[in-house]
This record gives sequence, C-alpha cells and structure tokens, in this order.
Amino acid sequence: MIKHITAFVLDRVPDSDEARVRLRVKWEGSRSIVALNVGCRVNVSRWDPELQRCVPRSFHGARRVPAASINSEIDRYAEAVESAFEFFDARGVVPSKDALRSKLTETLGIACSEEVGVFRAFDMFVAERGVRNCWSHRTYQKIWGVKNHLLAWDPALTWEGFKEEGLYRFVAYLRGLTRVNKRAATGATSLKDTTVEKNISALRWFLIWADRRGLLPYKDYLEFKPKLQKMDDPIIFLDWEELMGLLNFEIPEEQEALRSVRDVFCFCAFTSLRYSDVHALRWADVHDGYIRVTTVKTSDDLVIELNDYSEEILGRHVDEAYPDDKVFPVLSNQKMNVRLKELCKLAGINRMVRVSEFQNGRRVDMLLPKWQLMSTHAGRRTFISNALMMGIPPNVVMRWTGHADYNSMKPYIAIADRVKVQEMSKFNKK
Repeated sequence: MIKHITAFVLDRVPDSDEARVRLRVKWEGSRSIVALNVGCRVNVSRWDPELQRCVPRSFHGARRVPAASINSEIDRYAEAVESAFEFFDARGVVPSKDALRSKLTETLGIACSEEVGVFRAFDMFVAERGVRNCWSHRTYQKIWGVKNHLLAWDPALTWEGFKEEGLYRFVAYLRGLTRVNKRAATGATSLKDTTVEKNISALRWFLIWADRRGLLPYKDYLEFKPKLQKMDDPIIFLDWEELMGLLNFEIPEEQEALRSVRDVFCFCAFTSLRYSDVHALRWADVHDGYIRVTTVKTSDDLVIELNDYSEEILGRHVDEAYPDDKVFPVLSNQKMNVRLKELCKLAGINRMVRVSEFQNGRRVDMLLPKWQLMSTHAGRRTFISNALMMGIPPNVVMRWTGHADYNSMKPYIAIADRVKVQEMSKFNKK
C-alpha cells in the first residue's frame, strides 16, 4: 500500500466556537497534499483532536447536529481515501494530486452542479441517506412528499431556484396549497404553517447533502429562516374518569368490531406503548408480569411491567389465534384512527377542546369535541399524563416510555401541575 497520512483538521470560524471540518491527505512525504471540505461544522469544544472525531453524544451548531451523523460522514471520507489508494496500489501507480482528487470526488459522489440536476440529485440523496440512516417507511413518505411539492412547484427546477428569492417563493407556494381538513367546517383549508415548516426542514436536509457533495453552488439556505407562525397542538389524552368510562363502556352488539379497537387503545393507555409497537407485539414478548419490546420508532429495548388493567386486556386475547403469533388483531393506523373516533363518540367522550393553528399567517380557532381529535397516539399520551397526575416521578415514567430527553416530558408535567392547582382549589369550597 502506498504510504499516506489521512487527517481531519478544523478550519475555525473567526470569533466563534464553530469550525469547518477539512480532509487533508498527504503522501510522498510532504510533496503531495490534497485537501477537501467535508461539509460539516462542529463546535471546537466538542471535538476530540486525538481521535479527530466529535465527542460521542454531543451536538453541534445551531441545528444541534448529532455527533454520530458528523462522525459517520467523516468515516465515509476516510474510507474513500483508503479505497482510492487501494485502486492506485493495485495498478502500481503513485497518484498525482489531480488523479487522487479526481478519484476521491468520484468515490464520494461529488460532481459538477451542471452535470446533476435537482431531481436526479434528490433521488441520489434518498438512495444514499435512506439506506445509511435506515429510514422508516414514514420518513420515506415525508421526503418523497417534498420532492412531489418541488415537482408541482417547478417541473424544470434548477439549482438556481434555491437562491434566497426562490426559497421564499417555494414557501409562498406551500402556504397557498389547500388540504382536506376534517376538523374545519369548510372541509378545505390552507396548509398549517407547522406543516410548511416541516417541509422546509426536510428540504434543508436535502440541500445540506447537496452542498456537501459540491452539487449546490449557493449557500442561501444556511441563512434562510422564513417567519412561520406556529402554535403547539393541545395534548389530547383521556383523564382517568374518561379512560375508565371507555374501558367499561357497553359496546352495542352491532358494533362488535369496536371491541378490539378499544382493547388496543386501552392497552396503549395502560402500558405507554406506541401504536406501532402494539401492532408488532407478539406473545413471545409477553412474560410473567411484564412485556419486553424493542420499539419500532427508536429501537429502544424496554421492559414494561404489567398492571391489573393491561393483564386483563391480554387475558381476553390469550386464547385467540392471530397471524404471526400477534397478541392483537391490529388494523392499519389509518383505519384504527377512524374506528377510534367512532368508538369515543359512542362512549360520550365529547368534552369541547379548543384547537388553534396558523394557516397562511392567519390564526384559525376551532372548538371541537374531544372524540374528533382522538388518534392512536392519544393512548400513549393518556398513560404519561395519568401516571404523572398519580404522582409517579417523571424519571420512572421515562423508563417505561423510553424518553431520553427530560424536555420532552415538560408538556405533560405542565398538565399534571394544572390538575394539582385545580385539586387544591377544592379546599377553598365552604
């Protein structure tokens, strides 16, 4: 093998803790050096100069890019260097600087922006990052949705369309789209600003990738921050009285199919499982007094103790035989949401809830019955909210739910605190 030195060095941004990561390859002593921009920014204080990698479990830049993603990209560049020298060594050739640079850019997929168009590059992005990051079906759908929006906006889109003016025009296009809104009386409304923001966030992911590959000649996306107004959706959950009412509701005989819908939802509400995990639950995951699952969304290995309610629900299905040894006869998420609304309406879960959202910069307020807002994820939220209101410590709840970030529990803790205030006010009654 041709002797060479591969190093990743930092090019510091003046008056900042941030730095650009650059690859530097040296061979033939110091006579031949090739340097490439890796396309990543790191915080110098979270960089290990000895390992030439980000400190594990750290986050970098304003967008808090995880160290694992940056280190993965650095590893990709390091592997490309080794592959290039193996290529030249097999041919008995010591590469020139131009030859090595050309081989590296070929291996890394860096090309001239005129050679690769926007939509071809988008397909390359999906093919590479989808496999590397093990995208879920839902992530693929989200990313392809962005491409479909771009195609509808401008079928002949070029890289020039991602200058600042073009990006703002794309935002205006998205805000002008309509959607079927079953909540609203009119049925068709503009896209929520939060939905527009999610599309722009996914587009920025693609643009970062294209920039790192040398495909995107413009850096406008780095400073692009459209003013989108957003409002957090209310956390929809069943309080204990509502949950017990649903659990004990006498389902009419002609609506027999709703029994399994209730069992699945209530099992989520008594175990904290996501719908995807209940969908995948098999009897091999059920043990004496607990269930053990590897979550579909985050691959967390969780042990969740069973309580009287969850054990009772399991007991209703222990003698049933469902395909693939599954515990429940689970419907698709879409069908389940439709049936769940139907069930909750029958059970009288109709307390009015105010829902506010921004559409094309305009605030829209709606007052809707809770049953209309119910979805499968409300089961997990029901577990968390009731557990905290019962006084179970958040760190214990997080052991069941798999939440790694305490901040994600704050909205639920706020709900529990509001209930505490309401309960204390009972002492004021004479």
